[in-house]
Amino acid sequence: PPRSTQSGSSAASDVYKRQVHGQSKVFKEVGVGSKYWGQHYFFTKRIEETFQIEQERLKIKVLNHKKIATDALVGAFDISLASVYLADQHCIQHQWVGLSNAFKNYEKIMGYVKLSISVITKH
Repeated sequence: PPRSTQSGSSAASDVYKRQVHGQSKVFKEVGVGSKYWGQHYFFTKRIEETFQIEQERLKIKVLNHKKIATDALVGAFDISLASVYLADQHCIQHQWVGLSNAFKNYEKIMGYVKLSISVITKH
């Protein structure tokens, strides 16, 4: 994984929620203050029409699930499916991506998730 940012420590019991296209999963951080969410997320998008590749995006959010009233955004990652489709073999494999949070400090990496994304077309 990328080097730890060690910015902002969190307790080992912190619980987080990952949201991708309406699906959520609750999990714990890999290490105290590390901000590496060690689950490797695999995502495959089936495309029926080619115009969908240009219009759709994959959006991933990591939320701090300890907050009482609402989940607080830790960071997010957003990529167009066209970028994935244009990659070798229409996929991005085993990539650590940085999470940013425009509401706190857009230039600062708030954490990392590991992704494999593929786009499959009808043809």
